[in-house]
Amino acid sequence: MIKAIRGAIDVKENTKEAIFDAAEMLVTEIIRKNELNEKSIVNIMFTMTQDLSKAFPSQAVRERIGLDVPLIDLEQKYVEGAMKKCLRVMMLVETQKEIKHIYLGKAVNLRKDIGGKNDSYLKKRC
Repeated sequence: MIKAIRGAIDVKENTKEAIFDAAEMLVTEIIRKNELNEKSIVNIMFTMTQDLSKAFPSQAVRERIGLDVPLIDLEQKYVEGAMKKCLRVMMLVETQKEIKHIYLGKAVNLRKDIGGKNDSYLKKRC
């Protein structure tokens, strides 16, 4: 069964390193919490707010995590008052398990209803 996993993370600054760090942390945590492997991932779609322009999160996933799955980067629609420097993800996966959506850092405020809690080691980053 194909399921969609949502997630988001705030990015500390508009640099390649910060965007790569955030993308790596978010995708790694989604994989870990949902007990996924590369074969179960159908594709990964990223969106970023307009103020993040120094790197593609998909490049981080390829280079740092080594995933060879279809990836795409898109710009998040601007909405007045919305969270700035935010990286969002929707990962389509094949699984029978219940999924866990992952919201890290300040992004936990986006979807408290589905995001759950950060692990203590992640709270240090935020």
